[in-house]
Amino acid sequence: MASGFRFVVVGEGPAALMASVHLVRAGHHVDLLSADREVSTDVSLNATLDGDSASLHAQETLRAGDLLGSGPLVLAMAEAAPALVHLLDRMGVPFHRTAEGRLQRRQLAGSSVARSVFAGSATGFQVQRALAQQLLGAEPGTFRQLEGWEYLGLIRDENGAASGVVAVHVWTQAIEVFDADAVLLATTGPSQIYGKSTQGLHATGAALASALVEGATYANPEMMQFHPLGVPGPDGHRFISEAALADGAQLMIDGQRVMPERLDDLARKVSSHDAVLHLGSIARPTLDARWELLLRTHEKLTGQDLRRHPCKVVPVPHVSLGGLQVGVASDKNGKLVEESARNQQTTVAGLYAAGDAGAGYHGANMLGGNRLLASLFSGQLAARAMMFHAQARPQRAPATDVVDATRRWRDRMRALADMKGAESPRKLHDELGALMTRACGLNRDDAQLDEALTVVRALKERGKALGVSDPTTTLLAHRLQHMLTLAEITVMGARARAESRGVHHKPTLPNRNDTAWEKVTLVRLGAEGPEVTHEAVETGMNPPPERIP
Repeated sequence: MASGFRFVVVGEGPAALMASVHLVRAGHHVDLLSADREVSTDVSLNATLDGDSASLHAQETLRAGDLLGSGPLVLAMAEAAPALVHLLDRMGVPFHRTAEGRLQRRQLAGSSVARSVFAGSATGFQVQRALAQQLLGAEPGTFRQLEGWEYLGLIRDENGAASGVVAVHVWTQAIEVFDADAVLLATTGPSQIYGKSTQGLHATGAALASALVEGATYANPEMMQFHPLGVPGPDGHRFISEAALADGAQLMIDGQRVMPERLDDLARKVSSHDAVLHLGSIARPTLDARWELLLRTHEKLTGQDLRRHPCKVVPVPHVSLGGLQVGVASDKNGKLVEESARNQQTTVAGLYAAGDAGAGYHGANMLGGNRLLASLFSGQLAARAMMFHAQARPQRAPATDVVDATRRWRDRMRALADMKGAESPRKLHDELGALMTRACGLNRDDAQLDEALTVVRALKERGKALGVSDPTTTLLAHRLQHMLTLAEITVMGARARAESRGVHHKPTLPNRNDTAWEKVTLVRLGAEGPEVTHEAVETGMNPPPERIP
């Protein structure tokens, strides 16, 4: 049995697995909770190898994010990237290599050098598999992977710090308590508030909304990235990575070839024109070696062979670039101090966030190849910080608090299960998705946002009269009520930001306004509902660079 501290990690993606590996290797016990199977869709992983520098990588990351990223976090991430890639290489991730045996790299849009390594078209999945295999070899008693458990909320100690979680089993509806010295949320963001997205049905953001209700601060909710190379589907969207363009795929808009550019700009361009992607223009050996999984999957689902047939693409909801606000420990020179309990900690003591659950790395637009890197680095950084937190605060919640939290959540889930209203959770979700796509999509208008806010709040009221008929609907009702809160703060953040920056675009205010708006949007839940404020961000770039596609 582990003799160290106990930790709960919520999620199953690269951030959750990386944190779990570090905590278990340090001799601590980890309960890894996940409600749904989560498979990373990332194709690329950035790292500064030969002929590159961490400072250049950081500058290009901050520039791509239109100066809303945290300078200390971004620079530390860029500096750590080579070691992370070499660690994964040793773990067995099958990265592509050159004839000389070096790691093969691509140059993606927004990067001035080739710094993106890859393992076919399933890099994220291969990383997850390698990390999961490390956990399979954990010492008995140090690690439990608990699938089918939906995070509900926190247990607190007498000082208000997170001291465990309450979770519900998605199949049996059993409610359990998992105690911990610190908790990490590493779930996906709320892409499902747009109805359908590339991230699947698990991307509801319910855990993040629960944290908001319990006192955590949410950052940049308005920053939702739409992927320009989306392939819509009846139940969800797929996308073809922009890495295909780096390999030689041709994007044709109204019959004219378009070269790779920033994803936010490209998405708006694709949205208003007829766009077709030709993968057949990639050299056949490269296409077969690097994109075989994508080719097989697409042909299985549509019957089309992308080697021979072009694919119509449209922008689709992809990834939320916001998330819970996290702490950053930095020195007087703006460098990250990694030996600190503050890093990745939310505004609730003992509650940490990493991966898509935490903000700070991408700002207003994501540099291609950075999502997987940010997940791995933030998971690693959070694990270190959680250990420092536990050392300084070893006590856990009294038994009375555990009983009270369990009773509170049992009552809430029972109340949801007993709802016999006239509103269908699925129909309400469809209405929410259509509203968000129309009013808070690629192009935003203040009048439409005002109307959308009124409608979202009306949907929240209707969400109090849901018709629930079975355990599946009970869970959907729970998630839907949280999604409605996240949709509300997304619209509020978009309405408040009087400029265009990254994925947030207002045609009537087309320019970035650094004087007034080089600020992070922060949302807290007050007595009267969500409250929006703004806070300056320290990028470490002075003067700010011009916006460069």
